[in-house]
Amino acid sequence: MMLSTEALIGLPLFVVGATSMGGWMIVRAESVAKSQRERMP
Repeated sequence: MMLSTEALIGLPLFVVGATSMGGWMIVRAESVAKSQRERMP
C-alpha cells in the first residue's frame, strides 16, 4: 500500500519536474539559436 501511494505521488512530481526541465532547456536552446541567428550577417 505504501509503495503504490509513493508511486502515485512521486510519478506526477517526476513527470512535472522532467517536463519543466525539458521545456526550460528547449526555450534556452531556442533563445541561444535566435541570438546567434541575429548576430549572423
